[in-house]
Amino acid sequence: MSTPRSPLPFVDVFTSADLPGAGVSAGALQGWRARHEVVELSPGVFIAADADRLEQRRIVFASRAIALGRQPVTLAGAALLHGLPVPVPASATWSRVDRHRRIPADQLVQSGGLLVPSLAWTAVHIARGRSLPDALIPLDAALRGGTDHGALSNVLASLGRGAGSAGLARAIACADAGAESPLESVSRGVIHVAGLPRPVLQQEFATAHGPYRVDFWWSQQGVIGEADGRVKYTDEDVLWREKRRRDALEELGLRVVRWSWTDVTTHRDDWVRHLRALLMGSGDRVNQRVLPRR
Repeated sequence: MSTPRSPLPFVDVFTSADLPGAGVSAGALQGWRARHEVVELSPGVFIAADADRLEQRRIVFASRAIALGRQPVTLAGAALLHGLPVPVPASATWSRVDRHRRIPADQLVQSGGLLVPSLAWTAVHIARGRSLPDALIPLDAALRGGTDHGALSNVLASLGRGAGSAGLARAIACADAGAESPLESVSRGVIHVAGLPRPVLQQEFATAHGPYRVDFWWSQQGVIGEADGRVKYTDEDVLWREKRRRDALEELGLRVVRWSWTDVTTHRDDWVRHLRALLMGSGDRVNQRVLPRR
């Protein structure tokens, strides 16, 4: 029997104790969790999975956390509060294990009145057990958020040499704060696993239409890569700006290749073959006007 569907009546943080007063059954809560419509911040404390108005919700959650004995938030809750993207929705199994996960005292930080696992601890535990491309999503984001490779490696060392530690170490070594989106992170991971040359990230070029910053830059091959998370362009002005951008870069003698989530996931093998063919071609290019990295 499928879990019942009912609308989420809570606009902010709620607890299991709030359900009867809102006319919500335990079955409805089960349905929200099964469909990943809510995140369990700490045992019995929930929030809608979308992170709108997160700062206001933190204040509400802080009072609830104190009332419940100041328990640390869950891994899923920590990811939400730190703003870390999760490769796939946390499964029910992950949530059950998460409840009993012991967080070392030196990895707990105070944030807005909450006890939250550190950014590094949260990122490493989200990445743990995932493929390298998926592991880079939280690890890259954590580096962008202010942690460093040393902090990530320290968390890894505390886990011991269990299964998956070698793969996690490789992912940490590969992590880069220059990746600005989950698609860029996954793309870099696939590129690394495929044995393709490592690109420079966020390089700027001087063009006839002004400076342009690109996602990926292979200098020896004269190839620019753009990871485009949008499915399609519908605005004519956006289309024109993108065409002018591409034309300006190609006028420098560069080749520009774009890809989407579908290319990197559903059509990954074809995408890798296409990119490999571009990168293994002639590397002689002219008029490259590379601006200094900032």
